Amino acid sequence: MGKKKSRKNRNKRKRQQQEQSSGMNRNNMVMGAILVIVLGYWGVSQLGGNDFPAELAGVFYDNAVISPETGRVTVPEDVVEMNKLTFVDIKLDSRTENFTYIGREIDLTTYRDAEYLPLIIISTPKGKMISGIRVCEPCLSFSFHMVEGKYLRCDACGTIWDIETLQGLSGGCMNYPPPKLTTGVMNGIVIEAGSTGLDF
Repeated sequence: MGKKKSRKNRNKRKRQQQEQSSGMNRNNMVMGAILVIVLGYWGVSQLGGNDFPAELAGVFYDNAVISPETGRVTVPEDVVEMNKLTFVDIKLDSRTENFTYIGREIDLTTYRDAEYLPLIIISTPKGKMISGIRVCEPCLSFSFHMVEGKYLRCDACGTIWDIETLQGLSGGCMNYPPPKLTTGVMNGIVIEAGSTGLDF
C-alpha cells in the first residue's frame, strides 16, 4: 500500500514537472516571437520603410507661410510627408543675382529672373526632415530627383548624395549638395530661411 502511494506521488510529481517544463517552453517561444517582431520592426525603421518609390520627382508647393520679420517658412507636415520631396519657391523682396551662404556662392541669375529663393524639403525614409537651398552650384541646377528610395540626384550633372545625410557618393559635384537650412517641426515644417541674410 505504501509503495503504491509513493509511486503515485512520484508519477504526480513527474507530471507536474513536465507541465511546468512545457509551460516554460511555451513562455520561451512566446518571448522569442515577441523579440523577433520587435527587432524586425526596429531593423525596418533603421533601414527606412519600403513605401519610398524607386524614383521620385519633386512636387512644388505654392502655399508656404512666410514670416518677413523672421524669415521663417512654414509648410504643413502632412504635405512634406506625402510628397517626400517638396520644392518651395520664396519670392525675394528684391532681385538678387547672387549671395553667399555658409561659404558657398549661390548664383540665382538663371533661376526665375533672380526673384525667388528655391528651397528643397526632404522627408527621409528614416523619418528625418531636411531642408536646404535647392541648388547644385557648379552646374547651376535647381532640379533634383530622389532615386532608389535613398539617394538625391542632381538632374543636370547626375551627382548622387545620401538622402539621410546629403553626403556625396558619386558624380562631379559631390561637395555641393543643397546647402542645409535649420529645420524644425512646430505646427508644420519650419525652415529658417532668414539665416541666408535675404529679405522676403
